[in-house]
Amino acid sequence: MAAIDIVNTTHPMTDSALERITMYYQRGCFLELTETNLVTILAVYNATGKIAIATCQYSQGRVFIKGTHPEIEEDDNRDGVDYPVPESGPYDPESDWPLLRDAVKWVSRNNCSQTS
Repeated sequence: MAAIDIVNTTHPMTDSALERITMYYQRGCFLELTETNLVTILAVYNATGKIAIATCQYSQGRVFIKGTHPEIEEDDNRDGVDYPVPESGPYDPESDWPLLRDAVKWVSRNNCSQTS
C-alpha cells in the first residue's frame, strides 16, 4: 500500500479526490519525465515525491498513466480479485474506484453525471 498525495486539485479527475489517498502499489512504477510542459502531474508518492499519476494530451486523444493499481479493491472481491488480506492489513480507508471512474470519463470525454 502506498500513500498518494494529490497535487492538482483542479483537474476533473482529482477535483473531488481527498488530498491523500491510499492505493495498492505492489512494487509498481513511478514516472520520470524528460519534458514536463505537456504533462499534468496529478499525484505523487508521499514517501518519495516521485510522480504516481499524470495525464497528457496525445494527438487527438487523452492519456492517463499511473504507477498504482486503483482497479483493485483490497478489502472487497466484487472486482473479481481474490486478494489475500492478512489480519494486519493492508489498510485502505477509501475506495480508489471514484478516481478510476473519473479517469475513464476524462479520457473518453464523457461528461455524464456521477452515479453510484
